[in-house]
Amino acid sequence: MGQRIPEKEIANFQFVTKIFAMKGIKIELLGIAIILLGIAVTTNNFWGYVLGVLGFGCFLKDNH
Repeated sequence: MGQRIPEKEIANFQFVTKIFAMKGIKIELLGIAIILLGIAVTTNNFWGYVLGVLGFGCFLKDNH
């Protein structure tokens, strides 16, 4: 069925979101855009999940 995202990949996403936060980019909007891109790619594809997780991470990072 669905593929599990490796822990290493999740750690990489968290690192990337921290870099965006340090640069002062408004990452909430970036997160929403990446979530929508992930949905647009497909709902049953590994890259759809990757973009969804990355976008959600950006969105949460900006809200906290």
